[in-house]
This record gives sequence, C-alpha cells and structure tokens, in this order.
Amino acid sequence: MSKFVERPKYVCALGGAIGTLKALPRTVPILHAATGCGGNVATSLNQAAGYLGSGYCSGQALPSTNVYEKEIVFGGEDRLTEQIE
Repeated sequence: MSKFVERPKYVCALGGAIGTLKALPRTVPILHAATGCGGNVATSLNQAAGYLGSGYCSGQALPSTNVYEKEIVFGGEDRLTEQIE
C-alpha cells in the first residue's frame, strides 16, 4: 500500500468491525442497528479520517436494517432477513 492515512479513525468497536469487513473482497456488511448508529459509523469511516478506498458495494454504501424501538424490544429478525434478501 503506497498511501497511508495520517488521521486515525476514531470509531466504536462496531465501526472497527464494519471497516474490517469492508476491506474483504466481495463482502457487503449489513448493519443491524438504528439509523443514527449507521449514520455515525458511516460518516466516521467514510468522510472522516480520509477514507481512500471503495468497497464491493460502493465505498460509501452501508446497508442497514434501520430498526426502531419496536424491533429492538420485540425482535428484528424479519427486518434483517428482508435486508439480506
């Protein structure tokens, strides 16, 4: 790798996992979380910290189930299955 990022990425553990998955070939991570969480992780990984690459599903894309309180309390498996399909 000829380039390096001078600004480190400051994200939560989930952001680190998503960043690692995006680096794997032909891998599309799906975030099973609320909209705010997805927005914060995507912004931290892409616009902040000088993101230079692109992923299998576009560098900026981060598919998410966008679960709400109802799905968190009563289960959101249906939303995840729908997103995978």
